Amino acid sequence: MINKILGILGLTLGISALLVGSFYPAQTVVIVILALTGTVLLSIFFITHFEALKAYSKKRSSHLRLNTALMVVFFLFIVVLLNLIVRQYYFRYDMTSIGKFSLSQQGETVARGIESEVTVDFFGVEGNAEFRRAQELFEAYRYLNKNVIYELHDLDRSPLLAKKYDVKEYGTVIVESGGKVFKASGVDEQTVTNLLIRATRKSTMTIRFLGGHGEKDISDEGRSGYSAIAGRLKDVGHTVDSLNLISAGGVPRDTDLLIIVSPEADFSAEEYEMMSEYRGRGGKFLVLIDSPEQMVNFLASFGLKTSEFPVYDPINVAGTDPSTPLIKKYWENPVIGNFNLTTVFPGVHEVRNTRIALKGFSYEFLIRASYDAWFEKNGDGIMQKDEMQGIQVLAIKVAHEDELMKVIAFGDSDFASNAYINVGGNGDLFLVVTSWLLGEGGLAQVSAPKSEFIPMFVTGDQARLLKILVPVGIPLVVIIAGTVVWYRRRTL
Repeated sequence: MINKILGILGLTLGISALLVGSFYPAQTVVIVILALTGTVLLSIFFITHFEALKAYSKKRSSHLRLNTALMVVFFLFIVVLLNLIVRQYYFRYDMTSIGKFSLSQQGETVARGIESEVTVDFFGVEGNAEFRRAQELFEAYRYLNKNVIYELHDLDRSPLLAKKYDVKEYGTVIVESGGKVFKASGVDEQTVTNLLIRATRKSTMTIRFLGGHGEKDISDEGRSGYSAIAGRLKDVGHTVDSLNLISAGGVPRDTDLLIIVSPEADFSAEEYEMMSEYRGRGGKFLVLIDSPEQMVNFLASFGLKTSEFPVYDPINVAGTDPSTPLIKKYWENPVIGNFNLTTVFPGVHEVRNTRIALKGFSYEFLIRASYDAWFEKNGDGIMQKDEMQGIQVLAIKVAHEDELMKVIAFGDSDFASNAYINVGGNGDLFLVVTSWLLGEGGLAQVSAPKSEFIPMFVTGDQARLLKILVPVGIPLVVIIAGTVVWYRRRTL
């Protein structure tokens, strides 16, 4: 009687585990507990009744097939439950040298930080390469966080679901969380990670670019404009807008980050007062300058200054001159973490703290030129004796012990312009910095992993051996194998 109860209870728990796994796949702990308990109870029932089945089958041969079928069903159900448990907790290891099946650091940070259930739906053509790539990518996210639930759909076979999300193109990804739905085309890590950021962000961040003083414009699509970086900020779910302090009457209270890009004219006393008020309530500033004449008083209020002459570096982009330093290594700091993409800074000036530090302020260097860089005085691109070498700081972070405000200043604004935003990791760096200022350190654009070509080098002797082995050695092995088989069959 007890065994029968255990069998019924085990069957009930197993079915419950399957139902929870179907309707609430993020509840991995509940699924495992139900499945494991059901497996144990069914195993006890199976073992105790196996001997009874053997004895019973000797007496009632007519019922042998029915009882055997029932035991087979119970055994298969146990296998299904074990498979359900293994699916919840398993081990992945990417053995490719370029991490082809792994997420980038930014992608992992986003995946691990998801606290509530997120569903990801992909619409494509079942069986093609993009469909398989989507499954590999989504499985990498789910491996890191069981709150990520994904499904793959053939667009032509799922018309009702496609209509629900207004999907009209193959390769569309839908991310849904908390009633919010976000859609994008492309099944790459950058697209999916940005959708996850937008879907899981608790609130929308507002970024404003200061205007009215000749700053670079986020609506300008020319080479010097900032329309491209504004688009990238919008892609990760930020609200991006321009701000004229006078017409707005100050910095709006919902401004999470104020970006000032290379103003040609100085601020008025009234505008300084408005920005001081924003600073007093914990404002965050991202400042990009192009010449030592820009924002002198504003920078001085934070204990900063820029170099009189631009920084030239012999390590530069091929096809350019030393006026475009190429940065490959970065100081370790909490702002950019282990960011390691190459960036370029055309016409950059040094920006650093003054010799006499202001009370309460702290400074941290973020980016520097190489040790062979110098301050170019005459513009000939050749280092002279009177042109000082050293460690030129290209970006710096400022904080205050008694204030919540934060400032990051760059000695160049061109690196984030439309002309250079897609060069190397320039765009990635800009987004890393803005993410840190917004309190979202580590969330940024994700660069797709590059494929790797590994050539095979052979010596002269090895090449000669290959020339003999391919036309002679392989056929000879086939002939010998055939002869052995023929001889053995003949002697049988």
